Amino acid sequence: MHFSLKVGLEIKQQEAEEKKETTYNIGYTIVSLAQLGSAIGSLVAGPFADKYGRKITIIMADIFFTIGAVIMGVAPTIAILIVGRFLVGLGVGIAAMVVPVYLSEAAPTSIRGSLVTFNCLFITGGQFISYLICIALGNRWRWMLGLAATPAVIQLIGMLFMPETPVFLYKKGKKEIADKTLTRLYKPQYLEQKKMEVQKEVQSVLIESRDPFLTQIKALFTIYTRCIVLGAGLQFWQQFCGINTVMYFGPDILQKSGFGDESDPSSLLVASLPLAGMNALGTLIAIFYIDKLGRRYILIRMVPFIGFSLLIISLGLGLKGFGDELERDAGKWVSLTGILLYLAFFSISLGCTPWTINSEIYPLHLRGAGNSVSTTTNWVSNYLVSQFFLIVTKTTAGQVATFIAIALCCGFAWIFIYYLCPETKGKPIEQIVDELCPHAKNKSEEKQDLNSDQAHTQD
Repeated sequence: MHFSLKVGLEIKQQEAEEKKETTYNIGYTIVSLAQLGSAIGSLVAGPFADKYGRKITIIMADIFFTIGAVIMGVAPTIAILIVGRFLVGLGVGIAAMVVPVYLSEAAPTSIRGSLVTFNCLFITGGQFISYLICIALGNRWRWMLGLAATPAVIQLIGMLFMPETPVFLYKKGKKEIADKTLTRLYKPQYLEQKKMEVQKEVQSVLIESRDPFLTQIKALFTIYTRCIVLGAGLQFWQQFCGINTVMYFGPDILQKSGFGDESDPSSLLVASLPLAGMNALGTLIAIFYIDKLGRRYILIRMVPFIGFSLLIISLGLGLKGFGDELERDAGKWVSLTGILLYLAFFSISLGCTPWTINSEIYPLHLRGAGNSVSTTTNWVSNYLVSQFFLIVTKTTAGQVATFIAIALCCGFAWIFIYYLCPETKGKPIEQIVDELCPHAKNKSEEKQDLNSDQAHTQD
């Protein structure tokens, strides 16, 4: 969508120049507004999902996305385009927060990581398909934007036939419907065990689940501190290790490296196809290994290679900007190699594991709040990184320094993961929470006793 916006805005720029009008290239501003919309959407999605359900929240995201895409496709002015883009951002933020929760609560423990990673695969695979569609459409940018409503409509219709998660149904006291949902999702040999796990988890947090959202946020930072620090920290480092810098501005990096026709912005889509393809391929590989090797195992081993790839990108940009003719020619290939390696290592590790880990480290009564805070952290970090990139990469020296700085961030991310991130594969969510915050269970029991005493006093 970023690229179709850029094509459309540059066409408008050319039209305005022909009419001797003054206009501004605000493509990146529109992208930033979408990021802020996503931050707001992910923040409000948590309490909404806890009150009304995961399923209805996903449907709400589809509605926002559909309306926003249609508005962008028919927008008569840039102001209307911005409104549509903001609505799409809200939908993306809501979906980014609630879909991993929905999948993790419905999935068997043994394949929970793979199922959540499938969500990431459909995102990266969708990016690749969108590149192909945009190439086929050429400069018809309205079609590029308007057609984005199609997958949202398809998902909305599909969600009408999908069940609510058993965990949420038990939490709301709808035991009969929850039992039927479990029967629909699980084979008979696993049914009773899963039912006992879910009911035990729900019973342990039944009183706390009635707390207002701000009280839940306070509990996250006072009782379940390590859970929220780990979840939000992983999302922070995912962005500060540069993924959206590479994906949003990859075509510009390639253009600065000598690929693509500067006079034809749509030609950059063709040059960027390998980026989207590598991103999707790495995510596909992660599906097969995230539940076999484990989340921590993959992160510890892949993050150093992400940093190394960023240094290769920096080297390529330096050769292109400061070298002689032979070095400049070599620099563009070095940059391309670095970008492809970066996307391969990133998509296998930091691309999907933060979402998986965030879906399994919060207790039920704080799952919406925890994922809201961590997903909002992701989008705010995304916004800050993209704005910083725009400021400092106007010169070759700025480009080289930026990617060196992001490589250093990978070093800090590795230290964070090594000391704070436990292995979560194959463990029930309740066990993971107990291991991360062993003192929280005692505080929870104390609160239940206090609430019980207060209820007796009122009687």
